[in-house]
Amino acid sequence: MSSLAVYMNEQFAGRVDTATLMFRYEPSYLQQIHKTPLSVRVPLTGGAHNVEAWLDGLLPDSDTVRRRWSERHGARSARPVDLLASPVGLDCAGAVRFCSLEHAESLPERPSGIEWLTDDEIEHWIKQARLDWSHWDGLGKHGQVSLGGAQAKCALRRSGHRWGAPFGNAATTHILKPGLEDLEAAEVVEHICMAAARAVGLDAADTSVEHFGDERVIVVERFDRMVRDGRVLRLHQEDLCQALGVKPDLKYQADGGPGPVEVAELLRRESVAPQKDLLKFCDALIYSWAIAAPDAHAKNYSLTLHEGRVRLAPLYDIASFLPYSQQTPAWKLRTAMRVGRDYTLRKADRVEAWRRTAESLGLGSEEVLARSADLVRRIPEAVAAVIEALDRRDRAEAAVALLARRVSARCRELGRIFSPGPVYRPWQNGSVTAVARASVPCEQTLGASDDARCGRRLLMKPCPLHPDSPGSRSVQQSDKNPPESPSKL
Repeated sequence: MSSLAVYMNEQFAGRVDTATLMFRYEPSYLQQIHKTPLSVRVPLTGGAHNVEAWLDGLLPDSDTVRRRWSERHGARSARPVDLLASPVGLDCAGAVRFCSLEHAESLPERPSGIEWLTDDEIEHWIKQARLDWSHWDGLGKHGQVSLGGAQAKCALRRSGHRWGAPFGNAATTHILKPGLEDLEAAEVVEHICMAAARAVGLDAADTSVEHFGDERVIVVERFDRMVRDGRVLRLHQEDLCQALGVKPDLKYQADGGPGPVEVAELLRRESVAPQKDLLKFCDALIYSWAIAAPDAHAKNYSLTLHEGRVRLAPLYDIASFLPYSQQTPAWKLRTAMRVGRDYTLRKADRVEAWRRTAESLGLGSEEVLARSADLVRRIPEAVAAVIEALDRRDRAEAAVALLARRVSARCRELGRIFSPGPVYRPWQNGSVTAVARASVPCEQTLGASDDARCGRRLLMKPCPLHPDSPGSRSVQQSDKNPPESPSKL
């Protein structure tokens, strides 16, 4: 196979040279009145464009999963161009579809349909995928779906209460993600975080929690699909790593991936409503920081592309780590993108950090601080409302109660950042304590004169040089008698 055929919905858009990984549009596609670019990095012009990183972003991060797919579908190798020439290339993120060039003419006429599945079949897949992330094969005989990311998932067609695996040209409508074996009720926690984001006004994908026998998943409605006149249509999209030409293994800013500056520049350059999308992105940064969601990296943001109109896509994959921070103090958790000058919550939980973030986004600092104060005020009530609406079985999970308590306590303390009064104190040992007092100085006398004192300001720990000073003892006493914790739900 020397070339990989690329379709945008039913239109033959171009081909990828499998040796050089260069893409060229078909001249006939460029002559279409209504056409969508493959990527914002691949303009609708003649010439060759390198799409190596872009193709890589369509597939799972795991090399083990890629090798398994290669064996299952008889691909020539586990390289992206070879995997996408197999059936997994027939239903990808966005409107793009792939096949080998020799089959390009027959692709629109391929037999298509839905293989309807039983709950038992889905339950079996969930159980396997939850226990072994490398078990990412599609459901049914066809398994023709390619989804990026690190966590096991599958995409299915939903019709009423029925679930099926599409084949041929048929499209999926929903993504199913099992929980993680080592994080209790992670699928419920993610749904709560996503639904609460919508409740506070953020544009986020619709989610629900569904049960199949004894297993449970979060179900995400695909925003790159639309039902019209009974037909499921594909809408094009790409994640921000693809849009910026960054390979998936560099998705975190600390690893060299995109940060707020690069995202802001991209939105100003490509979006048809840059100011709205910048504020939308800013709100997403604030929300992920407020609930301590550590995976808001560039692959978890996307652009929608449709007939030349580029917008920031609805948010997805937002999940707080607060219910699972028992072994790691929450203030040590890291953000996926830098807030201010650092990634840790300890340094992000400062007004100055958000002033710098506003500057990096090209937004007014007072507006960003006001949006931050407003969101942290409203998030706890939104989380509580979503939890109240859960199925009784899901609401009873210990991780759900922990999420509610810790988000509420964290947001209450974050609110102190944006208003004068009690000093904010970071999380310690997995719990939150609000210190309603100013920091105290170390009062250790230096030399013979009582007027010469150490004076170090103490807030989180005793003076490192004078732990026996009166000031240090008051800090230690505060640690032994913290303020009363929030009431349990």
